[in-house]
Amino acid sequence: MATAVGYLKEIDAKRLDPVDRDAVETAKLAANDAVTVLQSLSQGATTRVTFAAEPIDLNELVTRAQDMARPRARVKHVELALRESPEQVKVKADPLLLREVITNLVNNAIDAAPQNGSVEMKTGRRGNGSPFLTVTDNGNGVADENRHHLFEPHFTTKEHGTGLGLFMSYGIVREHQGELLYTGSSRGAVFTVVLPPFPG
Repeated sequence: MATAVGYLKEIDAKRLDPVDRDAVETAKLAANDAVTVLQSLSQGATTRVTFAAEPIDLNELVTRAQDMARPRARVKHVELALRESPEQVKVKADPLLLREVITNLVNNAIDAAPQNGSVEMKTGRRGNGSPFLTVTDNGNGVADENRHHLFEPHFTTKEHGTGLGLFMSYGIVREHQGELLYTGSSRGAVFTVVLPPFPG
């Protein structure tokens, strides 16, 4: 990752067209996030949650995850849709780790969606005021016999998957005193992250 970050820094963004400039900037942000997470993991088995002093805007995190997922979606011609909450959705969170959770869920949804399929992200508040985000795909969903294994380490239905993405995401959400839930059917999967609101 350090090598990738180094080469990205060598690119002169001023000589690129706006589309490529945005792509390079997104790659830099993603690579720096990955380095930070790897450094955290190297210090122990579990990533440490460092809550931001200021409220984190869930809409902004989901928008950034959408931007990072566009190249992956483009390969499969998957349509990415975002339905942001019209009101502010502020949470108490570690922005880096929460971005990792959202990006992982979106990437999984793209992988699960069929060619020319769709993935939708949505933010909002539940009836009790708890902020939430959902990631929905129109794939085949999760088979009934696999549902209770979803958040176990090393469980995967992907040919080349590690089975660590959902496991780590579940742990990160739990450390935020939140919930990571699965609902869905044969018409697709729905993953929902519910988080405590920012105090006050």
